[in-house]
Amino acid sequence: MNATLLYRVAAFVFLVTAVGHTYAILSPPPPSPGAREVYDSMNNVRFQAGGRSFSYGRVYRGLGLMGTASMLFWAFLSWQLGDSARTTPGRLELWVGHCSQCSSQGWCSVSCIFICRRLCCLGLPQ
Repeated sequence: MNATLLYRVAAFVFLVTAVGHTYAILSPPPPSPGAREVYDSMNNVRFQAGGRSFSYGRVYRGLGLMGTASMLFWAFLSWQLGDSARTTPGRLELWVGHCSQCSSQGWCSVSCIFICRRLCCLGLPQ
């Protein structure tokens, strides 16, 4: 088994997990009375932040979608590493050496997405 195949399998697993995670976050609860009660209480209990009113359900969905964004980033990075392993197999060590820089740039991008999502959901902190 070569490195390209392993990276592509990892990218596929990240992608499938991101789709399943998003579906689980955005789907309605099961029709059981206990699940409906928890769902309703998360959406009906409100709190104030930044002069606006929010529900815990909205925070839960926002955090879940941020997890999805992270998984999509890792799927993209895994695919790119697999591409690099296929096109320049001797230079993968060099690529891995620069991976910390790529990873920090990727984390910066993902962090910017998280901050934008937080501002959309909760507004500016006071």
